[in-house]
Amino acid sequence: MFNTLGNLRIDSRLALTDIDFVTGRTLHLTGNATVSDNVDQNMHPGANRLVTLEVEEVLVSYSPVGIWTDHQASPYNPSLC
Repeated sequence: MFNTLGNLRIDSRLALTDIDFVTGRTLHLTGNATVSDNVDQNMHPGANRLVTLEVEEVLVSYSPVGIWTDHQASPYNPSLC
């Protein structure tokens, strides 16, 4: 995560892809991100940094690109540790 934040400070271009594993549809966002170390703790309690994305393009796939039936959380997910 810290490598990603450092990279965003050098090059603000960011793309995020979200997959709906039930339908196979995808959401792809592109834009420019800003990393801030000055976080309002009233709005974001416990946060040390805030990443804000100014969205330039939104792409949604309406045709299924694949449907996953045997999906499970990554063992590297911090909430599982």
